[in-house]
Amino acid sequence: LTKVLARIQYQRLNIDPSQMSSPADVARYTDLSPYCRYNVFGTKTGRLSTERGSFPVLNMKKEHRKVIRPTNDFFVELDFNAAELRTLMALGGSPLPPGDIHEWNSTHLMPAGTTRSEAKQRLFSWLYDEEKENKAFSAVYERDKVRSKYWDGEKVKTIFGKVIEADRKHALSYIVQSTTAELVLRQMIKVHNKLEGKESFIAFTIHDNIVLDIPYEERYIIPEMIEVFSDTPLGKFLINVKAGKDFGNLKELNL
Repeated sequence: LTKVLARIQYQRLNIDPSQMSSPADVARYTDLSPYCRYNVFGTKTGRLSTERGSFPVLNMKKEHRKVIRPTNDFFVELDFNAAELRTLMALGGSPLPPGDIHEWNSTHLMPAGTTRSEAKQRLFSWLYDEEKENKAFSAVYERDKVRSKYWDGEKVKTIFGKVIEADRKHALSYIVQSTTAELVLRQMIKVHNKLEGKESFIAFTIHDNIVLDIPYEERYIIPEMIEVFSDTPLGKFLINVKAGKDFGNLKELNL
């Protein structure tokens, strides 16, 4: 992981402040360091944070993302679909649905007519709130089973061996979030290794996704990168794939 993040750290981002309409925003992105410097130890769960002075790729406003342009010809974003929910289901032994989890939840676990966004909101509202009960949710997302398996009353221990002190209130979120964070980073390392010798490279990562910078001549590698990223230790995870000429205008890519 250190090797991969060091490679990213010394890759200059192609920042185009002219994409901003506000003079203040133009000045801001002109003055920022164009390098992503991640901190592996910045959070309790192991999710990456950025170091002071790094380009703020993790917390940019979505409307500002268009300032980041590829060094090669285009970006390809590989994003785990509902990563935390897939992790929870896998840890609890539930079979993973083949398509979009939030769509599946709206169809199978919610009243008729529930939209995808409503299903997502309701599920997460229940997931980490001990006070809320829902038999339909509990049958699929076995939060009590997962908590009892990976929390001993004082500490969480993930499948990857990470140990975090936790009370009952935080135990489940630490289990799921830490496992998911490390899962994503392990998959990123696999993709990095597969790109050895190519012009394509990992430009940066944002939580549950990685963004590849690819020249047109190497577009043939995209299906293989999807396959590598999706094949996790917890099973095959669905990947949402987008591509575009800048990070703010990525469109769904159907292969």
